[in-house]
Amino acid sequence: MHADFEPKIAQALSVYGLDVGLKSTPLAGGTANVSFVVHAAEPVILTFCVDLAPHQAHRIAGLLHHLSQHDFTTNQLRPTQTGNLTGLIDGIPVIAKYFVDGTTLQHVDINQAHGMGVALAQLHQVPVPPGTPTDHDMSPTAIASLAQSASNTDFSTWIAGIMPSLRESTESLPSGLVHGDLLPDNIIEAPDKTLILIDFEEARVHPFVFDIGMALLGLSHANSLSLKTTQALLSGYRTVRALTLAETQDLPRQFTYSAAITACWRYEISHRGGVHKPHLRDWRDMQRVLEESRQWLTSGVLKHRTEAIAPEV
Repeated sequence: MHADFEPKIAQALSVYGLDVGLKSTPLAGGTANVSFVVHAAEPVILTFCVDLAPHQAHRIAGLLHHLSQHDFTTNQLRPTQTGNLTGLIDGIPVIAKYFVDGTTLQHVDINQAHGMGVALAQLHQVPVPPGTPTDHDMSPTAIASLAQSASNTDFSTWIAGIMPSLRESTESLPSGLVHGDLLPDNIIEAPDKTLILIDFEEARVHPFVFDIGMALLGLSHANSLSLKTTQALLSGYRTVRALTLAETQDLPRQFTYSAAITACWRYEISHRGGVHKPHLRDWRDMQRVLEESRQWLTSGVLKHRTEAIAPEV
């Protein structure tokens, strides 16, 4: 796909006031965007938002600008020559961000888990910018609908089995701006060991504890989930923001919800257009993660998480 966009790079560089002769390198990852690293004096990531309408890309760019205004560390936006937050090349919205030096997390140790908690709670302190979505593309209703229409009976049966636990109300839980997709490959560790959250395409207004459930899912998917990393993440989080008892008790359900959302994303993308694309990440990874989570119940991880780590009330 990157090769299709290489002719558009020079146009984008001109829009952003960069030398059209600069070298660029395709950036791996992502299924909804096509990105290149432009090797300027300050390297820039050019992202062609192929699955977004211009107003959606503008909202994401606006969120990055909003985060910088509130001193939250993430990719710094580079505006166009005319001061716009996004560009438009052949009808495709483009976002330019300054490159963040570092590496994405792989296996997560206790210190990194603690840092994840701190960064996540700092995000949850940022006020919600106007226009932030208040729903989720993969709501329980949307998940049930996808399961009913799916051609893969294994997928449908599995989703149907976990749906009852996803229908409980979350209206009483504290809500605000959440990242929405906090897996390790959306976290960069800078050379000074600072953890930087990136890729805010799924940001929205949602219960804060949803982000924690997604972060724990990320630890599990990176084979890093343990009692110690769970405690470290929650301990780091609570240095910035206290968790209510209701939030802590809801974590197992939010973990299940996060796994279901991720599985549905993967299934939908890999079957888009009615054609199965086996090279993409398989939804069965999330099925395995949830199967393993049942072992936490017997090992005491969830018991510790709701009793030992919950704040006193």
